[in-house]
Amino acid sequence: MLGIVLGLCSALTWGVAGLVGTRATRLLGTNRSMAWSTITGLLVVLVPAIITGPRSLPSTSTLLWLATGAVGSMFGLWTMMLAYRHGALSVVAPIIACQGAVIAVVDVILGNPLSTTTGVLLVLATVGAAIVVRGTRTIEGPRETTPVAVVASVASAVCFGVGLYAAAVAAYEVGPFFPSLVTRVLGLVVISMPMLLIVRTGTGPPGALRWALLGGTLDVGGMLFFVGSAQVGDVSVAGVLASQSAAVSTVLGLIVLRERLTSGQRLGFAMIIASVTALAAGV
Repeated sequence: MLGIVLGLCSALTWGVAGLVGTRATRLLGTNRSMAWSTITGLLVVLVPAIITGPRSLPSTSTLLWLATGAVGSMFGLWTMMLAYRHGALSVVAPIIACQGAVIAVVDVILGNPLSTTTGVLLVLATVGAAIVVRGTRTIEGPRETTPVAVVASVASAVCFGVGLYAAAVAAYEVGPFFPSLVTRVLGLVVISMPMLLIVRTGTGPPGALRWALLGGTLDVGGMLFFVGSAQVGDVSVAGVLASQSAAVSTVLGLIVLRERLTSGQRLGFAMIIASVTALAAGV
């Protein structure tokens, strides 16, 4: 039960982060938003990671898992922000949520069996995502989701799926906070420092920076809930539960950003939510 609760907390946290991230990227741009979000996440997780982290050098396999998790999560974050900037939240969020299906597939590839029912549900989620990618509407008129947003959403789902699975495995030896710290350090070196030192990025329009700072905090929280869910339960179940963030993001997009889905897109969205819910329930 605790694993399910933590997984749903992850979904809620990441769902709100989706709305916040959309606002941040549209005000600051993808790279600048990513830079400030990474710095915030690093500050949030630094002390807990040092306190609960490993006291000696982790094993070689754990180091590889940490590296895989950091690279996957970092590029997952960047492509997610790119999707948020160029696409409607209610369209890209369900696609990114297919990270739960990716986690399940990775689990199978690494030796855990996949039942026929689970395979059908994964296909259902994929088909639902394909239906959703048809553009959405705001009250002002059509808002098409560009090809860039579609590709970025798919890439984010794959990167996050691999990265989160690796982080969950590594956390068994290094603790729940340390994988997040490694991801933020990598993001700081690869994205934040070049943006701040070379490009000389600023804080954007008045009030824009707070959205990136809040987004960075929420993203760390969502990852910690996910890792905790994976540690006390099953990583595949944790993944599909966390994928329910699509429902949260889509509802927020419809309410706050005044987006509208077509009837076909509502069907696709329902297919995604139904499939990941069935997976989480162990159908």
